[in-house]
Amino acid sequence: MASYHTILDELTKSILPKSSIEQIIEELVYECRHCLENSDISMLPNGVIQRTVYYDFYQSCRSSVPILAIDFGGTKLKFAVITMPECILQYQDEFNLESGQVDLKFFDAIIRRIYLSLFEFLRNGKCAEPITVSVTFSFPLTAENEIVTMGKGFHMSEEVKGLNVLSIIDASFQRIFEEFDEPLFTVEMGEIVNDSVAVYLTHRIKNKESSIALVVGTGLNACFELPSSRLPSKKRPKNDNEFTCLNTMINAEAGFLGKKTVNITQFDIVDNPDCDMPLEYVTSGKWLPQALQRILKHYNILGPELDFIDGRWMIDIIEGNQVFERLQIEVSTILLIREIGKILLKRAAFYLVATLISISRLIQQPLSDTLEVGYVGSFLAHSSYYKGQIRKYSNDLIKLRFLADSNLIGSAIKTYLKVFSIKTEACTDK
Repeated sequence: MASYHTILDELTKSILPKSSIEQIIEELVYECRHCLENSDISMLPNGVIQRTVYYDFYQSCRSSVPILAIDFGGTKLKFAVITMPECILQYQDEFNLESGQVDLKFFDAIIRRIYLSLFEFLRNGKCAEPITVSVTFSFPLTAENEIVTMGKGFHMSEEVKGLNVLSIIDASFQRIFEEFDEPLFTVEMGEIVNDSVAVYLTHRIKNKESSIALVVGTGLNACFELPSSRLPSKKRPKNDNEFTCLNTMINAEAGFLGKKTVNITQFDIVDNPDCDMPLEYVTSGKWLPQALQRILKHYNILGPELDFIDGRWMIDIIEGNQVFERLQIEVSTILLIREIGKILLKRAAFYLVATLISISRLIQQPLSDTLEVGYVGSFLAHSSYYKGQIRKYSNDLIKLRFLADSNLIGSAIKTYLKVFSIKTEACTDK
């Protein structure tokens, strides 16, 4: 094994960006604008939102509505029964998702597990009214809610191509209901949102003003809103000729950005070379531990078997969370791994800050303002060092706010806003 200082010197030179953060920001601003105008996989419109939504939401008729929110994330499937508009989680469960082929049987297996889990919650009797289902889907969708592409170890089968995801889920529910003589509940389909949009809606409803939502977990994504009038014609809302009171939520699909900007190294090689997502590879809680693992193998620091390295292990090493007593590793080796991990998190924070500031410039937010970012992602939430580097590279411009369960709550908000708009008309008519 090379010496401590040689390893750190080599990694510092190969991993940390050579350009200034301002240069990277300018390049990403240009890319964001180009994608907004031209891309079919990034800067995607994902529904309109009233600029007064914060006030409208809390001045609604407030008829309580139970919504079954389902979050199709990366490694876990989460779901909850949420009472709206109070945003109270009445029941919540989750289970691991096995990556691989995504076909109709994949969805049937998920819906069956959800139905069986809800038996406990609904054990006191059958629901008289259908439960509205709202879905968070963490992969790019077309305007018709068809899957564009999949990553995170999932592979889309031919039989789900061209199908509306809500229709797929509804059909799965109906097939599962047929397996029982008397199902405890029925469903009607609500809305579907991207994970970043769900986080954004949660942040937006909790704050009068909101700028950016961030998802930095298994993948990387961001959401923000722009006046609909600023969008190219092909991305403007259909049947909407009045843009004065409407903004469009933009699903950035930020992981796709940075192809000419991000410094990818040999340690960032991923399992699916066809899925080119450079920003995701260097910032997300899934890929950072894998990059660390490749570095340790390359320098033969801990031997060949390193499958135990995950996000929690990496954070414990970097943060010094009593790992000296628990790990049978020499102190000098732990200190070396800690410095390697810090190099990876410095790079991650550098590019994450550059991305968020580039989006704020696209939004045309005044530079003197604090950039409020609501986020989800357990790796970032638990890593004080990662968050500290974000503060450092942004000169304390970026203020992070962790939004627990926002993938589920935001989905329910999206569906409730649709229900609420109908109920508002009914209230007005009375």
